[in-house]
This record gives sequence, structure tokens and C-alpha cells, in this order.
Amino acid sequence: MVSTHNTFPELGRWIEISAGLYFGMFHELESRGHKWTVFSSWSNPDGSCPGGGGYPAMDTDWGIKGTDYPVLANEWRSPDHERGIPNRDTATSRYFLFIPEADND
Repeated sequence: MVSTHNTFPELGRWIEISAGLYFGMFHELESRGHKWTVFSSWSNPDGSCPGGGGYPAMDTDWGIKGTDYPVLANEWRSPDHERGIPNRDTATSRYFLFIPEADND
């Protein structure tokens, strides 16, 4: 599936992956001593952020500390909400793997 996740387009592209692969990679790299760090994060907790779709949402891009680009990302959405309070029963999460692309300059 083509990703709608579009942070860092100048460095590569994102592909959607399963929750199992996302959490498995997160755990595997951490168990090998790598430290995760947030590369970018966006939060719209009550849905009032301009351009945020009008519902609670959160995006986080994760990378390995000391590297140049992110590795994993997750998007959380709660379009079925009441007055900005997320409905955790119907909220959705999507997970992504970053594929860096060679710089041909």
C-alpha cells in the first residue's frame, strides 16, 4: 500500500507495515543495544489544530540515536470522537518503515 505518511520526502519513502513487524523491529533493535529517538512528532489531541482533519490524531517518526534519518513511524487517528475526546475503541493506528533512497547528486 502506498503510504500517506510523508515526512522526510527528500531522504526516501515510507511503506506501510503490520503492527507485528513494527513492534518486532522496535524490540529487536532495542535488544541489540540501539537507542530510539524521536525524529519528528505531531499531535492534535483534541482535533482543533488547523489542517488537522478536525479529529484527535498523533504521528511519530522514530530513528536510531546518532543516525541521519528515521526508521519507523506510527500514525494514530480517532475520527469517531465526541467534542475532541478520543474514542479509543474505534481509533486506528498505522505503521510504516522508512526506505532511504540514494543521493544521486
